[in-house]
Amino acid sequence: MDKEKLKTKYAAFDLDGTLIRWQLYHAIIDELINLNLLTSQQIQTINKYKQDWKNRRTKESFERYEKHLINETVRIIYKINSDNFNQICQNVFNIYKDQVHSYTLNLIKNLQAKNYAIFFISGSPNNIVKLIAQYYKIDDFAGSNLNDNDEKSQIIVMTGQQKLKTLKQLITKHSLNNKDSYAVGDTLGDQYILDYVENPIAFNPNHALFNLAQSKHWKIVVERKNVNYQLNYQDHRYVLAKTKH
Repeated sequence: MDKEKLKTKYAAFDLDGTLIRWQLYHAIIDELINLNLLTSQQIQTINKYKQDWKNRRTKESFERYEKHLINETVRIIYKINSDNFNQICQNVFNIYKDQVHSYTLNLIKNLQAKNYAIFFISGSPNNIVKLIAQYYKIDDFAGSNLNDNDEKSQIIVMTGQQKLKTLKQLITKHSLNNKDSYAVGDTLGDQYILDYVENPIAFNPNHALFNLAQSKHWKIVVERKNVNYQLNYQDHRYVLAKTKH
């Protein structure tokens, strides 16, 4: 490879709610329900958490709902083999692969054109993260390692601090540096990679990340319908700016 074509810069993206317009764990749970792999009691509990979120009972309702879905997915892995779980992930991928936010997709394309290495670092299962990474021709990826019931000890759910550890490993693996680096995330679990890069972007942030982003003066972008709103910190305040993507 010619030296001028070597990649030295990188951008790291969360997936759920950041590129993909929905939460992949939610879609996986729907598939598990369709396959009758959850009990009526489990479904009832999921629906309760879901309704609490929809009714906005607390600011943490969505996080509690999502955490419960992740725990249920991890538990159900013990009951199905890896081939079945791969098929479930393939089904979800087929439905959601093109349901993406325009801002983040355009940002990925723009940075790829500038020869950035692009990483997906997600809490979603590695099985589906791999499919999406391949679809969008991403340089590398990492997700939660949810293996089948023969390898229970291998189950590892990606947390915020693990995301940063993984990012550092990817930077070393691809011989990159931190100059002009980007990271995009939407929840507090992304704070560690956002804090590590030179260009952090809080995209459609939840309440906790929104507050943190303001305190750190990070760029905030909100995409609603077909309009992107970008808030930049300048002159000791946030101002509305026209987005480039």
